[in-house]
Amino acid sequence: MWLSCGPSVHLLFLTTGSRSSAARNNIITAVGQAGINVWASRGATLAHNTIWQAQENAQSCILINAYTHDDTPSGPVLTRCANLTLWANLLVRSATARAGPVLQIRDNGLDPNSTFVSAHNVYYDQKGLGPVPFQWGRGAMLEDERYGTAFIGNATGWSLHCSTTLHQSFCDINSIEADPQLNANFTPLACSPARGRAAPSLPSGMKLVTDDFSGRTRPVDQFDSGAVQSNINGGAKPLPPVPAAFAKIPAFYGVGPGPVYSKEWPYDYWAARVCKDLYVDAVNGTDNQAFNYDSNYSYPFKTIGGALVAINQCDRILLKGGQNHVGGFGIFRPNVTVTTNPADLPAARAKVVCSPATTGANPCIRTGDGLYGGAAAITLTNFDVVMSGSSSSSCIHLNEGAGSGTSAYWAFYLAARGLSTTKSFIKHMSLTDCGLHGIKLSTFVKDVVVENMTITRPKGTGIEVRGGGNLIIRGSSILSPVDAGIRLGGGARNVLVERNIIKNFGGRGIILGSDNTEVMYMDVDWARTNNDWHDNINTTVRNNILDGGAGAGVSFYSARDAVVVHNTLLNVAASMQAGVLLDVSPKQLGPTLTTGPPNANITFKNNIVTLGGPVTANLMVEARLMQGTILNKYLSGTPPNGTCPAAQHHRRMLRALMGHRALMAAAKAADIVSTTAALSEMQLKDSQPNNRRELAASFADSYLNAPGEVGRNPDGSCPIFPPDNAWHLDVTSLPVHANSKSIKTHIGGGNLHPDFGGGYTANGQRILYGIPFVVVDSRKGTPMVPIDIPLTGYADESDILPGGYPIPPNATVEGAYNNCPDNPCGGDRHVLVVDNATCLLYETWRSFPPAVTGTGRWQADQVSRFNLSRNAVGRPLGWTSADAAGLPILPGLVKWEEVVVKGVIDHAIRFTGPNSRRAYAPPATHFAPTGYTDLDAPYMGMRVRLNASFDCSPLAQAAQVFCTALKKYGGIFADNGSPWYFSGTAHLLFPSRRQCEVVWGLAVGVLITCTLSLECIKTPKP
Repeated sequence: MWLSCGPSVHLLFLTTGSRSSAARNNIITAVGQAGINVWASRGATLAHNTIWQAQENAQSCILINAYTHDDTPSGPVLTRCANLTLWANLLVRSATARAGPVLQIRDNGLDPNSTFVSAHNVYYDQKGLGPVPFQWGRGAMLEDERYGTAFIGNATGWSLHCSTTLHQSFCDINSIEADPQLNANFTPLACSPARGRAAPSLPSGMKLVTDDFSGRTRPVDQFDSGAVQSNINGGAKPLPPVPAAFAKIPAFYGVGPGPVYSKEWPYDYWAARVCKDLYVDAVNGTDNQAFNYDSNYSYPFKTIGGALVAINQCDRILLKGGQNHVGGFGIFRPNVTVTTNPADLPAARAKVVCSPATTGANPCIRTGDGLYGGAAAITLTNFDVVMSGSSSSSCIHLNEGAGSGTSAYWAFYLAARGLSTTKSFIKHMSLTDCGLHGIKLSTFVKDVVVENMTITRPKGTGIEVRGGGNLIIRGSSILSPVDAGIRLGGGARNVLVERNIIKNFGGRGIILGSDNTEVMYMDVDWARTNNDWHDNINTTVRNNILDGGAGAGVSFYSARDAVVVHNTLLNVAASMQAGVLLDVSPKQLGPTLTTGPPNANITFKNNIVTLGGPVTANLMVEARLMQGTILNKYLSGTPPNGTCPAAQHHRRMLRALMGHRALMAAAKAADIVSTTAALSEMQLKDSQPNNRRELAASFADSYLNAPGEVGRNPDGSCPIFPPDNAWHLDVTSLPVHANSKSIKTHIGGGNLHPDFGGGYTANGQRILYGIPFVVVDSRKGTPMVPIDIPLTGYADESDILPGGYPIPPNATVEGAYNNCPDNPCGGDRHVLVVDNATCLLYETWRSFPPAVTGTGRWQADQVSRFNLSRNAVGRPLGWTSADAAGLPILPGLVKWEEVVVKGVIDHAIRFTGPNSRRAYAPPATHFAPTGYTDLDAPYMGMRVRLNASFDCSPLAQAAQVFCTALKKYGGIFADNGSPWYFSGTAHLLFPSRRQCEVVWGLAVGVLITCTLSLECIKTPKP
C-alpha cells in the first residue's frame, strides 16, 4: 500500500483494543504528523515499511502511545502498548521537518514488562547524520519518554539504551543511522545500507513478510529493509501522484449518512415521559435523594449539580430566587431548562457564583457528551452568573452539543416522532467577571440563540464562536471585554448579529473570522475548492452599536458572504488597526503548506464610523484592506535521488553540510511564506510588508514559528537562542519612537539601575541581588519531577508536562536563601533551570521548593518551557510566562562571564518599570496593564536603546560593557517593577553595580520595532 497525504494526518493508526495488528510493506510519504500511530495496541507488528518524509509538522515517523479508557465501571483505565515488533523499517524525515525524533515512545506508551523487538531498521534525517557526542536536534533521533527509562539520542545510543536500560535482548539489533540511498521508486540502490540488511524471519523462525510492496516474492536469504525489495524479477509498481481510483471521485461535501438506532432505548422511555420540575433551594434542599426515572422527588435539591444528576429529558430545574447557588456544573442530557423559579420573578433572581475552588479549570456552566449523546436543546434563562477570584475559564461553554442534531439520540428521537428541530437558548442573564470568555460555543455547536444578555468585564472575548453555525446573537450588552466583543471564527456560518451594544473592548469589536486559527479545530470547507476555506461564512451584522475600543470596530478575516449594514461604530481603533479592517486568516499547516483565502462577497454600507484615541493622535484610515490571495502548497515528498554518490574522500561530511546550507538558502529565497523570519521584518524594510500580505502568510505565525535552529556551543554547552533571534537583534539603526520622551517619563526618571551585584542579609542568611539560574543534565541523574500549580496560579498559560521538569529540590530561588519561606523571602521567587541534555529552558514564577511546601513537591504559580536551540516560540500569543511579557528571562540577564571574562554582552537586557499599557510587541507575547495605562505608557516587549552620543569610555570596565551593549542591543521591557531596573544573574563575584548606575535614564530612547506579526500600535504625535 502506498499512502501520500497532506498535513495533520496520521496515515496508519493502530489504536485502542487492537491485538496482533500488522502494518507491513507500506510506503508512506509526505505526512504532516506521524506516519504510523500505535496506541494501546498489543502484539502490533510494523515490518518492512518505508516512511519517507513524515512528521513534517509534529510527532514522529512512528509514534507509540497509551490511551485512557474513561468510561469503565472502575473508573479511568490507562492501557499501554505491549509486545511491539519493529522490523526492517526505513524511517526518513526531511530537512525541513520540525525537529523531533523519528521514533518516539511516549510516557506510559509501552509496557516495560512486555517484549520489545526491534531490528534491521534504518533511520535518517536528511539534514545530515547525528554527531558524536549526541546533540539534540541533529541526526535521526529516537526517544523514550517513559519515567525511569527516559532517553533521547541517535541509533548507537538507542541500541545501548535497549540492552542496558530496557534489558530487551532483541532491541535494536543491526539497525543503523544512514542515508538509505533509494531510487525514485523507493528501491534500495546497490550502495544502499538497507540492501540485504534484514533477516528473513524472527529468531523464532516466523516470517513477517514473504513479498514486497509490489507483490513480488522476496529472496530466500537476506531481505532488504523497507517496503521495496531490490534485485528480484518484475518491475516495481508505479506511484502516481493520486491513485486513479481516487482521482475520478469528486470531493464530498456535506453530512454523511446518519446512524441507525433501535427504537427501544431511549426512544420509548422519552416518548412516554411526563415533564417535571425539579427545585433547587441552597438553604433547605438536599442532594441525598435516590434517582427516579420519572423525576418524582419529594424535596428540593441543595445544588444545581445534584439536580442535574437526577434530571431527564424535558425536565426543568427551578432555582430559588434571591439565593446564591454554587457553580460550576455540567449539563450532559438533551432538552433541559435551568431558570429562576417563575414564582420568585421578577422580584428575586437566582445567582450562580463560581470560584476557582468550585470550578477548578472548568467553565462555570458547561455542556458536553453524556449518556444520551450530548446536551442538545438546552435553555438557560432568567438567572445570573458571577465568577470570583482568579477564575480562568468561561462563564458558559457549550461543547459537544447544544443545538439540534448534535446529539444523535435526540436528533433520531425528533425525526422518528415527526417533531421539528429545536434550538438552544441563552437569554435574560447577566454574566460578570468571567475568567475567560463570557460565552464560548465550540466547534460544531449549532442552532443557538443568545439574546438579552449582559456580559461585563470578561477576561477574554464577550462571545467566542469557533465553528458551528445557525446562530443568533441579539439584543445583548457586552461591556469592557479584555479582548474582542464578539469573535465568529473557525468556520462559523449562518450567523445573525443584531441590536447589540459593545462598549470599551480591548481588542476588536466584532471579528468575522479569526486572526489565528488552528485548522484541526475548524469547521470549514476544504481548501481544495477554489477560493475556499473561509473562516466565516454567511454572517449578517446589523443595527449594532460599538462604542470605544482599542482595535477595529469590525474586522473581516477571510470572511465570505458577509453583510454589515446600519451599525454605529464610535471611538474605535483608539490604539491600533483601523475603524474597519479587512485581512486574511491564513492556515499555517506546516513548513510546506499554507492557505489563506481573501475576503469575498463583502457588503459594508450605511454604517457610521468614528475613530477614538487622544486628540493629538495621527488619524488612521477608517478602513484598511490587507491584500490577500489564495496560496495552496501541498505537502509533496521529495523523491529519493535515484543515483549512488560518487566516491568521496574524508571531507564528504563538510561538503554535504555546505551543500545543505546552500540548498536551505535557496529554499528560503524561493519560499517566503514558510521561512520568512519575524526578525527580518523588524528591520522595517518597505518591500517585505507587501510581500507578506500578498502571500497571505500569518502575521502571528511569522514570529511564533520563525525558522532558525542552532547546535551546541563548541564547549558542548547549550546556546541561548540562534544568532538571528530577537534577543540578539542589532538595534543601532532602528528609528526612535515619536513619543519616546513621554513614554520614558512613565517609566521613571533618574539613572539606570543594575539589579545585580551585591546583596543583603535576612535572618542571618546572605541573599544576592539578581536572578540565579542552574544548569542540570537529565541524562546524568537529574530526575524529572512534577510541579503543583495552585488554583490562584496560571495553569492555563503554563507548559504542563506530564513527564515532569528537571528541577532539583535545592534549585536556587530568586530573592531567597535555601528553603526560605514566603515570609521573609517574598517577591517573584523565580527559578531558572537549563537542561543541558535537551537544551530546554524551564522558568517558574512564585516558586516554592519541596522543603517549604511540605508536600515533597515543587509548587509554582506559573511554569514555562523554551527551546534554546530554536527561534520558534513554541507557546501561543497571549500567554504569560515567568515574566509578565511572556518572555524567557535567562536570555535577557547580564551574566558574570559576559562582563568579567568575555567583556561583551551580545543580547538585549531585560528591564522593568512601574507602568504598562494594554499592548505588547514581539518578542513579547503578553501584556499586563499596571499603574498608568494610557497610550503613552510603556508596553511589553518595548525596546529601548542608549543614545549613540553617550560616551561610555570614562566608565569603569564593567560599566563600559553594560553601556556598549545598551547601544547595540538595547533593553527589552519585560515586567512590571521598579523603574529602569536592568536584570542580571545572582553571582557573588559581580563588580559593584554602582559602576553602571552612572548611565542616565534620559539618555535612552524608545524604539519602533512593530512587525507585521502583530498590528503596530498607534503613534501619538510628539
